[in-house]
Amino acid sequence: MSPPRASPRIRAPAGDGWGVLVLTQVNSMSTASPTPPERARKAEQRVLQVLQERERAVSLATAMGTSESTISRIKNERLAEVLLFLARLGFKVVPADHKCVDPEAHAFLTRTHERVLAKAPNLIWGEDE
Repeated sequence: MSPPRASPRIRAPAGDGWGVLVLTQVNSMSTASPTPPERARKAEQRVLQVLQERERAVSLATAMGTSESTISRIKNERLAEVLLFLARLGFKVVPADHKCVDPEAHAFLTRTHERVLAKAPNLIWGEDE
């Protein structure tokens, strides 16, 4: 089964500075992929790092129409569980400014890049000599 081409998106209300959280379904057959618990742990670390800034928690609470204490409870009591839930379903959480590319497109771009780099010594990059 190949991963879907389009990724589901969850949009936060405009003006909160959070952008779009992209959930991408991952192919669980890859041997190089981290396990769901590893993916969940890494996602939790990234989320907690972002939430260390007090302004982020405040803007998130405002965007969600809830209190800072609710955000704190979610962070402390449910975050790890929800991220593991998503990972077990085959999703990974990536920053909104990252682009998700299907494995075939990534392989093509990697091969093309390697070919260009192999020819790089023969290319003229600067001023004419």
